[in-house]
Amino acid sequence: MRRILIVAGFASLVAGEAAATPQCPSEVEVAQQLTVSLPDWTVLRDPVPHRLNRLAFFDGPPEEQASLTPDISRKVKDRTVSTWRFGAASDRRIWITCGYAGTSVWLVRELQPGTRRCSVTYYSRVRFAGMPSIEKLDCE
Repeated sequence: MRRILIVAGFASLVAGEAAATPQCPSEVEVAQQLTVSLPDWTVLRDPVPHRLNRLAFFDGPPEEQASLTPDISRKVKDRTVSTWRFGAASDRRIWITCGYAGTSVWLVRELQPGTRRCSVTYYSRVRFAGMPSIEKLDCE
C-alpha cells in the first residue's frame, strides 16, 4: 500500500508540473485580407505556414503592455535559455503571448496561479522571420 501511495504522489507532482507549462501551437493558419481594395492590384496569399517565433510574458493583461524582460539569459553552444521569475506576492496575474511569423496574430492566455518561473530555450541556427526558433518552453 505504501508503494502505491508514493507512486500516486509522484504521478500527481509530475502532472501538476506539466499542467503549469502552456504550449503555444507551433503554427497557426490565418485568413488575412486587405481592409480596402487597391486598384490595379491582385491579392496573392503566401502558402508558407505562420510558425511560432516569439514568446513574451506580461504582468497583467497584455493590453496593458507591461511586458517583462528575462531575469537571466545564458548561452550554451547554439542555444540561449532565457528565464523569467515571477514574484509570489503579486496580486496581478502573469500572461504569456505567442507570436507567429508573417502575421500580426498573437495567442494570449494567463499562466496558472502559482507559476513561479518560465524558461524558454531558443535555437539560433534555425530562424523564422529573423528570430531564433523556440525549441522549448518550461514553466513551474
